[in-house]
Amino acid sequence: MPIGNCNPSTFTISGISSGACMAIQFQYAWSSLVRGAAIVAGAPYLCAGGTIAGAEACLNTPYVEEPDVFFAAAEESAAMGLIDPLEGLANHTIFLFSGTADTVVPQPNMNNVVEMYAMAGASSRVHTFFNYSAEHAWVTSKYGNNCSFLGRPYVNNCDIDFGGRFLEAALKDFGMSWNATFGTMQESNLFSFDQTRFGASPQENSMATEGFVYIPKFCQDAATSSQCHLHVNMHGCRQDFLSIGTQYILQTQLNEWAETNHFIVVYPQATANDELVNPLGCFDWWGYASETYALKSGPQISIIRSMIQFFGGF
Repeated sequence: MPIGNCNPSTFTISGISSGACMAIQFQYAWSSLVRGAAIVAGAPYLCAGGTIAGAEACLNTPYVEEPDVFFAAAEESAAMGLIDPLEGLANHTIFLFSGTADTVVPQPNMNNVVEMYAMAGASSRVHTFFNYSAEHAWVTSKYGNNCSFLGRPYVNNCDIDFGGRFLEAALKDFGMSWNATFGTMQESNLFSFDQTRFGASPQENSMATEGFVYIPKFCQDAATSSQCHLHVNMHGCRQDFLSIGTQYILQTQLNEWAETNHFIVVYPQATANDELVNPLGCFDWWGYASETYALKSGPQISIIRSMIQFFGGF
C-alpha cells in the first residue's frame, strides 16, 4: 500500500452508533482538519461524562441531557488548546441520520446533536434525515436487512444511499466535481493493515491489531494519488471485523463511490476488551481507554489521526 498523498482540503469522516460518537469526537477535536461528517445514530459530544453509567444515562434519558453544558465543557477544552476552536464546525458539511424506530439510540439524542451544532454556528450546514422508520443500523439503498430490522450486521436497506449522498454534497460544497456513476466495488482493492504501528493495542486501548482500507486503483498510482480524497468510517458496537468479518466494511456503499470519485476509505477497527468494560467492541465514547478520550490526546483519536497522516499524507 502506498503512503497517501490525498487532498487535505476534502477530508471527511463518518460513523454509526459508537463509531458515530467517535466521529463526532474527532470532528470536535480536529475541526480544523475535518471538512465534513456523516453521523448515523450518534450522541452529543461529551454527553457520557467519562463513565459507562453516564453513557447509559445519555442514551436512555436524552430528554434530560443538557447540550449547553456539554458545549460549555467543549469551549473550555478549546480554550485550553486540548481541541481545535469550535468555530471550525461551521465550515463543515454535516449529514445526520436518525431512525424514528431506533430502539438503541433514540432520536432525541440526535436532536441534541443538532442543538450543539447550532451553538457552534453550523446550523446552515446541517442536513437531517430524521423521517425514516429505521431501526439502529447504517443505512443504504442496496445492502442489508429490512429497514425495520435490528441485528447483525447492523446495515439496513432503507432506500437511501446515505453515504453516497453525503459524499456528493461534501464534494460539491468543496467546489469539486461529482461523478454520478455508481461504481463497481473491487474486493481486491480492500487491504488489511497493521494498526499497532499507529499505537493500537487490544489490551491497552481496545483497538484491534488489524484495520482495513479501500484504495481504488486510481489512488494506488503515485502519479494520480494527489487527486484523491480521504474518508474515514467507523463501525458501531458488534460491527468490528472479529465480530462479523468484512460484512459491514463491504456494505456501506462508500467503496462503490470511492471507485468513481477517487476516495481512499479507511475503516479503523475497535475490538472487545472485557477488562476495559468494552465487551461489544465499541469505539471509546465514555472514557474506558482514558479520561482524555474526547480530546486530541485521547488514545483512539490519536491512533486515527496517525492513520490519516499515513493514508492521507496530511
